[in-house]
Amino acid sequence: TINATEGYKFIFWALMILTVDKTDAEEHLALICDFAKMLRITEDEFEDIIQTIKIVYHEVTTEYVFKSENIPSTLGALFNMYDR
Repeated sequence: TINATEGYKFIFWALMILTVDKTDAEEHLALICDFAKMLRITEDEFEDIIQTIKIVYHEVTTEYVFKSENIPSTLGALFNMYDR
């Protein structure tokens, strides 16, 4: 589970950087998706990571129900930082 936790964080931060630096975005997104597959991150977990990024950027207009238990527990500290 430690490796899985680090994998979630890696994908989260890679996607966060991609939101700021759009240079070669499609190529980088493809690489991020490949890494997610290698780290055995499920589609639900990947979607939850994307939702977490939206929460950080205050782009969420409705209450989101996470599809996995792993992402809120791993990235939950971010919700406290951003008052969500």
